Amino acid sequence: MVAVPEAVPVSAPPASRRTPSQLMVRIGSAIVIIPVCLAAVAAGTLSTSVLFGVVLTAALVEFYLITRSRGNGAAPWVLFPLAYLFFYRFQLGTWAQQVVAGGITVAVGAGLAIFLLGRPLVDAMSRWALAVAGALYLGWMLGFYMALYTARQPDPGHVGFAWIIALVGSTIIGDTSALLFGSWLGRHPFFPGISPKKTVEGAAAGFVMQTLTFSAFGLFAEVPLPHVVVLGALVAVAAQAGDLIESQFKRAAGVKDASTLIPGHGGMLDRLDSLVLVPAVAYYYLTLVLHVRLPQ
Repeated sequence: MVAVPEAVPVSAPPASRRTPSQLMVRIGSAIVIIPVCLAAVAAGTLSTSVLFGVVLTAALVEFYLITRSRGNGAAPWVLFPLAYLFFYRFQLGTWAQQVVAGGITVAVGAGLAIFLLGRPLVDAMSRWALAVAGALYLGWMLGFYMALYTARQPDPGHVGFAWIIALVGSTIIGDTSALLFGSWLGRHPFFPGISPKKTVEGAAAGFVMQTLTFSAFGLFAEVPLPHVVVLGALVAVAAQAGDLIESQFKRAAGVKDASTLIPGHGGMLDRLDSLVLVPAVAYYYLTLVLHVRLPQ
């Protein structure tokens, strides 16, 4: 009779080898990233342009890879040049309108002409359309950050820096509040077909906290009362809309995260979701309501 060896109990891994919690990983990434970004924005226009250029590049790469994973990748020779042109349009000075118009003309004319050679033609057109859409979504919208940052040149009062901090800082605090309060008190789904984990309670907490935070930061950006509160509320709505838009994009693409670029946070697109729409809201409120002169 063959003896059967006794089962050896599997012991738990040593504490030193256990995987750190997701929250601790997120906090660790933030501790490293936030000071670097703050230093770059505080250093001046050149370093801020480089920082946003790196962020834009990472987001574009993720956008391209996600579309390619679905078998119909955005045309990179249209996506990248057009997105960079859109993003840096406010730094082109008096030539901005002519250069941007020329870039759009080339993207439409030459881009479509190249795809006439592709087969099947429907897929070729889809790749061109995805490239233009990605350039508008990321390059055009994120470009408003540079318009706000360079609103005053020279800027001894650091109003441009204050604008970036007000928009980005309030959005981060709003997102964090929505996550914490939603996990703690969330009972009612908020757009469950797009993002099942979001709740009405979390969205409300995020809205209130972002509005209050922006109202405090916005005073340093010389936005008068009560406009700073109104704009804070509009920015909070735009942030949540941007979050849902990116969630819908990932759901349509069949992916959970855009990438694993930032430990604990996912990809660059995952971090930019709430930040994409907010600078445009601020830009047009300042120009149309408060009549602030900003780069055109």
